Amino acid sequence: MSRHRCHPGARTPALRLQGSALIVVLLLLVVAMMMAVVSVRTATLEERMAGNTRDRQVAFQMAEAALRDAEQAIATGSQFSALRTSAFTSACTNGLCSSAVGMSLALNFTDAEWAGTKTWAYGAATSAAALAGVAEVPRYAIEYQGTAQPIEPGMPCVALFLITARARGTTATAEALLQSVYRHRAGECFASI
Repeated sequence: MSRHRCHPGARTPALRLQGSALIVVLLLLVVAMMMAVVSVRTATLEERMAGNTRDRQVAFQMAEAALRDAEQAIATGSQFSALRTSAFTSACTNGLCSSAVGMSLALNFTDAEWAGTKTWAYGAATSAAALAGVAEVPRYAIEYQGTAQPIEPGMPCVALFLITARARGTTATAEALLQSVYRHRAGECFASI
């Protein structure tokens, strides 16, 4: 009779494979969990980016609306009593500023000045309907920058106004600041209008 002796430390190859399969499965599970976490973070970041872009676009549109409101106020002259320069000062009293061509006083306004009497609220001069869904009412300042003499005799003089509008989006963190130059026919040329 022959006897086989088993060595206590000897293992068969099948037993060694069972332990390594567990390690491989655990590694695959960890990799899958990491991929899921990265996917959730990416989706959250993209959602925030889309929300911020939308908020910025709302602020831009509200600033555009404020520019158009200021242009209508100048065109109708309802608040500006024939647009005489005496109403426009370097102190920007009542939202009417006087500045040199190419220079803007409104760009240096503080938050308190934007909220105060140096600017006009959207609709204050034109009675336009209030804008819904914004953090605060858009505001603008109008700066008189002189007159342009007509090129042809008999043509009306043109007054130049620099309009600066500031608006916020649906939250106070998104802000748009826009400027436009508005040319207004002032009739015959004066030394100043």
